[in-house]
Formats: sequence, structure tokens, C-alpha cells
Amino acid sequence: MNEKLLQSAYALVDKNISVIPVGKDKKPIPRFMWKEFQNRYATHDEIKGWFEKYPDAQLAIITGKISNLSVVDVEFGGDTSYLPQNTAIVATGGLGYHYYYKYCPGLQNKVKIRELTDVRSEGGYVLAPGSVSDKGPYELIQELPTIPFPIHLFSETERASKVYTQPSTVNQSNFDVEDYPGYGQGMRNDMMTRYVGLVLASMHPAKWDTIAWNVIKTANYKNTPPLPDSELLAIFNSIKNREIISAPDKWSKKSEEKLQREKEILTDDSLGLISEVAAAQNAELDVKIPIQTGFKTIDETLKGGVRVGDVVTISGETGQGKTTLALNILINMAERGESVTLLTYEMFVAEMWEKLQEAKVSDDIRIYTPRCHTSGRIDWVKQKIDEGKKYGIRVIVIDHLEFLTSDDKFAKNVNMNFSNKVAETMKEVKNLARNEGVCIILLCHLTKIQQGSRPTIGNLKDTASIGQESDSVLLIERIKTVNPTNDDDIYSPISVVSVQKSRRNGKSKYIEMIMTDGRFYETEKFNIDRKNAEAKEVHGETNKEEENSPIQGLLDMGFGFSSST
Repeated sequence: MNEKLLQSAYALVDKNISVIPVGKDKKPIPRFMWKEFQNRYATHDEIKGWFEKYPDAQLAIITGKISNLSVVDVEFGGDTSYLPQNTAIVATGGLGYHYYYKYCPGLQNKVKIRELTDVRSEGGYVLAPGSVSDKGPYELIQELPTIPFPIHLFSETERASKVYTQPSTVNQSNFDVEDYPGYGQGMRNDMMTRYVGLVLASMHPAKWDTIAWNVIKTANYKNTPPLPDSELLAIFNSIKNREIISAPDKWSKKSEEKLQREKEILTDDSLGLISEVAAAQNAELDVKIPIQTGFKTIDETLKGGVRVGDVVTISGETGQGKTTLALNILINMAERGESVTLLTYEMFVAEMWEKLQEAKVSDDIRIYTPRCHTSGRIDWVKQKIDEGKKYGIRVIVIDHLEFLTSDDKFAKNVNMNFSNKVAETMKEVKNLARNEGVCIILLCHLTKIQQGSRPTIGNLKDTASIGQESDSVLLIERIKTVNPTNDDDIYSPISVVSVQKSRRNGKSKYIEMIMTDGRFYETEKFNIDRKNAEAKEVHGETNKEEENSPIQGLLDMGFGFSSST
């Protein structure tokens, strides 16, 4: 068994990069169903099993959305001079190169896209560094963070107009978008401003936040030094807003036609064969394709992740981290190329941004939020969902349920029991998710838990309808330290997330997580109840509070058990 490749595989999946075993001929192991790993990550046990069963196996990386990677594969003799060089580069066994870039949404595998050049993206894979093919070893020769994929270099349909004219102070004529030469500090701001205007004017607004932004970021790397992302984004947003204000009807017909098609898909209630209706929904809304939360065990328990049409409820007692868990899921999704929306009624957006900065996210992370949260009415939320469709948004987090109100007859009926109001609102949230083709992650409160007990779905506050209408329910609890000193936090960095409901397969799960720098990470998985039993056996009987406490399952993590004295 190749121990180095085994450890490399562990490290890659822990970074949300999907891997599979292949032979030295670069083909998947015979009868190995590798395509399922386009939608989920292998577990450490599965990976170890591969290398035990196939000791000569090499390692391949699944490209595309799941790994947030699109790779340019240049064979020996192919031209690499036009490619952005400040990204990760691997020398291949055949004396060629793999240029690693961030996943470009929608980009599929493309063979011979240029002479001696292929693109490996959705539906493909490449040999990982450290592997050896029949032609030779694969070696990482430049270890840098990946940069956005330069889509404009490959797609004729996305290439911007050739009408950009330099100002008179620059002695050049018209040139392609991809030929932006780069400038120093004295001119880069002005030239990038002009350049952003060119790119936006040449593309439909539906592509501004994806293809156009990638084009602009790639060009910025040619400046000396490049503009900071925050400054570039400010220029981008300023020109984008100016373009919308100055020419609001420029693209209106095309946009209206697209929106109308989407509306017809979601509102067509005519009868049809179930197989045909299902096929139409799968084609238009991707209802079968999971959207991963970025937490491996949660995704495995939810049969690959959440889906459009789902309502996912996250709850916990006050201060237990439910908002942080929801933010972490948004971060994981956004960093993998998903555009998401955050509606926060309980905190200022500025406070949420501080939490995101603690997690060290980039300024241009694709999490969208309204400037003002002016209403909790369901119809207002629907407006924000419709507004987000131009950004390709499929996931929305709402913090939290009690700020939402149903339609007028319930909002104005002061005699209606509050529990019934919440139940009606929950039904409308579920209908909203299904009718609009989005996944809604909804935060709600939990009733106070009896000391020493663990929260369950029955502890959701106000009404049982919350659990009934939800497709998935996640509960979070922080683990207290034992006998903390006056200087210690009463909580350890360990939390336990329990999947209390998964509509698709009925599974439930306890998942241990540790908080580091504003982010949750799964620890080595173990059965909490089994560990509790082991702890009692080793340390003897304890008082009732300690006996029921999940802290006993954390002895080997350094959060020590202390028997009563």
C-alpha cells in the first residue's frame, strides 16, 4: 500500500477535494463506480479500503464543483504562455502541465479546446501530485492558492467585444479583453475602471457576477501590483450599479423572457405522467442534485446534502452556536461556487460580517444580503428570492423563524394562538421553498433543556409543525468544561451537532465538531453514547448530572472528567 498517497488522499478530502483510485493507465479501477464521487466525498475508511484492495492504485482528483477546481491540461509542446501563471501548477508524467484554477460554474470537460490543450472540469478528473502514470510521475511545481478560471481565454461565446480604445495617453489601438496589458500604480485604477466598463457592456447582466467578474479578476493580476480584491469589487459594483441605473431597459426583454420561462416551469399545474413531470423538474430545477453543506458527515447523513425545495431547520439553545453553524454552511457553499442569500433579523449585517471575517473569508465571497431588512412578511422574502435569481441563488438562510409573518389574515388576527401563527408561517415557508425552487435554511429557538439532557426534535419551540414541515433538522449543543477556573470559558471548543431528521432516508447522527478561528471542523468521529459508557466504566459511578453529561465522551480530547468529591 502506498502510504504517501493514502495520507495525501486523506488530506485532500479533508479540504473538500474529492478523490478516486485509478491505475497507472489513468483509468478508473475496473468496476469501480467513480462517478458517485462527483456528488460526495469518500470517507477515510473507504479510501483506506481502496489502497488495501488495490495496493498499486494511483490517486486522481475529481474536478468540477465538488472540488471547486477547473484544470487546464496542456500536453507536451502545448503553449502555456497565455495562461495566468500565479496559481497552482503540476508537471504531468507526459512532460505537460496541469494549471489548477477555481471551478468555473457550468464548465464541462472540453477536449482539444486549443491545440494540445484540454479542460478538465465538471465530469472529469486529473491525476493528483504524487501519482505515477505509465509516462512518469506527477509533481507539484508551484504551490499557490488557486485563482479564478480564465473562462474568457477559451469561450468564443463569452469573449468580450473588441472595441476597447485606450485613452490618448496610451499609444495603443483596439485590443481584445484578454489582451489587457496591465499597468502600474499610477494608471491601474483608471484603466481597470475603463476595462470593467468594457466587460460589463459586452455581456448580459446575468453573466456579470460570474463570467464577467472572473474576466476582470484575471485581468487585474496583470497590474503591478494588482488592486486589492476589495478595491476591485468596489469599482465593479459602482460601474454595475451605474449601468443598471443609466440603462434599466437595455436588457429588459431578454431578462423578462427568461423570468417568464422560469415562472411557467414553477406554476404549470397541468396533469402529466409522473415520469415526465419528474424529468422536467430534474432538468429545470436540479431537484435530484444535492447541494453540499461542506460538512462531510452531515452531507452523508442527508444523502449527499440539501436540495432545492428543502426546508432545513437549525436550532439550539441561546448561545449554543446555531447562527455560527448556519454561517459556516453558507461559507462552505459560497467557497465552492454556490451563490447564497442571508436574511438576518436578529443581528446587524455589520455584526454578521464581523463573524465572517473571523472565519477569514474573502471580501468578494458570494453571500448576498439586503441593505435593509424591512419586512418579515413571506411575500417580502419571496421578492428577495426572486431578486437573487439573477445571481443564480438557490440557498437562503433566514435568522430566524419568529421574525417571519404569514399573510394578512394571520398577521392581523390577534386572537389566534401564537403557536398556530407559527405553524401557518412554517407551512408558507415550506411552500415558498418548493414553489420558488430554493433551499431555505431556517433558524429557530429551542425550549430550555433539562440539565444533563440532550436536545431532541421535540424541544423545538412553539409548535411541532416546525419539525413536521422541515425536510431536515439539525440541533447544536456546546460542551461545557469540567470544573473551569474563574479564568476559563465555561465551554470547551467542542460542539455536538445532531441530525435529528432526514426526510430522504430517515437517518439520524451525532457529529462532533471543534471551533477554530470562527469555523467548525469535524473531529474524528465516534459514538458519543458508547464513549459515555466507557467513561463511566473507567471512572466509576458519578452523580446524576455528570452521568448524563456528554462531556464524559470527550475524555480523550483533553477535557478531563472529574468525579465528585
